[in-house]
Amino acid sequence: MTTPILRHLDELRALRRTWTRAGETLGLVPTMGALHSGHLSLVEAAKATCDRVIVTIFVNPKQFNNPEDLANYPRTEHEDAIKLAPYDVDVIYVPDPDQI
Repeated sequence: MTTPILRHLDELRALRRTWTRAGETLGLVPTMGALHSGHLSLVEAAKATCDRVIVTIFVNPKQFNNPEDLANYPRTEHEDAIKLAPYDVDVIYVPDPDQI
């Protein structure tokens, strides 16, 4: 099964509301993408302790003081989704800056 990728905050909020109303616990693993074993260990920990797991991939432009660094930061959404597939996370949230 493919993990859904959401891009709009209203979609994520609606899903979160459904889960919290059902009494489920939520785990959030915030990332900037380009996932590595450290990120995946956080996903494992969230899966072990929460009913639902959300992984965010957001390259925050405000974290870069050099526009060239922002432009060169790796964007590996497809590869990240493949890395997350074995962990069966519930959703990947990949917002544009206007959604934050």
